[in-house]
Order: sequence, then C-alpha cells, then structure tokens
Amino acid sequence: MKELIDTLTNNALSDDVKQKWLNDYLAKNLLNTSEAAELINVSRITIENYVKKEKLMPIINRPHNKVFWKSDILQLKQVVADNKKNPRGWNKQE
Repeated sequence: MKELIDTLTNNALSDDVKQKWLNDYLAKNLLNTSEAAELINVSRITIENYVKKEKLMPIINRPHNKVFWKSDILQLKQVVADNKKNPRGWNKQE
C-alpha cells in the first residue's frame, strides 16, 4: 500500500505514467471469484461460502461480480487447507 501511495503522490511522474502504473498494479493485485478459486484450488461456491460467512470480504460485492485483493485470497489459502482436513467443522464459529 505504501508503494501505491508513494507512486501516486510522486510529482515527478506524469499523469499518464501514474495511470499506466496504477492499471498494472491493479491488474496484478485484484482477482475476480473465478481467478481466486483457481489460485487456491477451490470451487467458486467455496469462495462464495467464505463471503457469506464473512471470513472473506470482497472489494466489490455484486451478485454476479465480486473482486478480491490477491493478498486476502493468499491468506485464506491456509484456512481453506485446514478446513479441507475437517470439512464438517469449517463453518463453526471461532
């Protein structure tokens, strides 16, 4: 996040360079539901269930379009692995 703020507030860069950098940054760090599911080897329905249980918060939350930070998905990967070991206990409150 610091990198993002530093680049966007840098007055030495032109607006076109900032816009190109921002587009590249977002393309690398944002995932839709399908990309997120593929990254951690689960189904899209599993991703939807984590959203419903509020264990994963999307940036954009529309019925047919959800967008997530890649870092949030990677943090969820360990939780998903633990829940696969105990599939009946994944939805218990902690």
